[in-house]
Amino acid sequence: HFINFTRCLISYIVELCGERLRNLTVVSSFLGWVTGVCLVSLLSWLIADWKYLLWALNLPSAIFFLFWWLIPESPRFLLSKDKIPKFKKIMTKIAKCNGKKIGPEFESLVVIAQEEEKKKKVPFTMVLKSFSLIKHLILLSIALSLAFMFYTGISLNLHNMTGNMFLNYFMLTIFELPGILFGHWSSAYFGRRLSAVFFQSLATINIIIPVFFLDSPWTVSLFCSISKMFSGSTYVCLYKQIGELFPTPLRASAYGITGVIALAATVIVPSIIAIGHDSKATPYYFLCGFVLLQTITISFLPETLGIPYPQTIKEAMVIGKDQSYFSIIYKGNLHKKRSNQTTKAEETKD
Repeated sequence: HFINFTRCLISYIVELCGERLRNLTVVSSFLGWVTGVCLVSLLSWLIADWKYLLWALNLPSAIFFLFWWLIPESPRFLLSKDKIPKFKKIMTKIAKCNGKKIGPEFESLVVIAQEEEKKKKVPFTMVLKSFSLIKHLILLSIALSLAFMFYTGISLNLHNMTGNMFLNYFMLTIFELPGILFGHWSSAYFGRRLSAVFFQSLATINIIIPVFFLDSPWTVSLFCSISKMFSGSTYVCLYKQIGELFPTPLRASAYGITGVIALAATVIVPSIIAIGHDSKATPYYFLCGFVLLQTITISFLPETLGIPYPQTIKEAMVIGKDQSYFSIIYKGNLHKKRSNQTTKAEETKD
């Protein structure tokens, strides 16, 4: 149920927040998640009885019921369901919070937006008619599956690590905080693709180092934490790309489908980690393989830095078509690269 909640949260953020604050809001939700996971290690250490621990972990979730009154429904969702009175009420409230006034042209704009929303209603099967969208969906599903497998594996591998289990778990989670910030900052300046490949390469290197220091608790814990930190940075880049590669009508479905596939892939992870009972080095070889394959997979995704969120399937289909495999787009050459791509696109139309 928590996973379903996070999927709904991401979709809600994408639909409600403006483009300028959208990525920052998603990253803030990631930081909140990591902070909560860090507290789990503290509570586990303080509360020895697992029954009381479950109560301590689940009771705070009751605060979510307040969301029913505090957080409005997505205006885009209401518009798509023809619930115009509720849509107008929420938009009026949003305008008031932002210090704006609803103008006389609001009614005509609502009609236009409603017609445009109807045109955007397309089934997810439309993805199957576009090679570009199918490729992006498959690559993102594989990359996210490997990310989830690594995340799950390194957490379950606590039983095979020497040293204090609670301290190891705390280190594995606290290192994610700077990782998320690194990922957000780097992806905004050096691009999503280049940042993800770079961070995932570092994660690959760091996760294989513990194999040579299995009897050193601090060394194993440190390099596992660093590897997870860089993997968290990649995770931020991937989530940005999912929203930027799929059009508005299919964006929420893309988040959902890639997430479900990724979660299904983690089923095999406990069996792999169990091998560590007889061979402590073996799980690290598998974890290294996960992040290495993820690095290769991510390298085939197009760069989406500076591209507006696609509103239609046609806009999403052309993303990456003018990029070669070895092209590098970052903030420094963004304007030049995008201008060249726009010129080529116009020449192709002519």
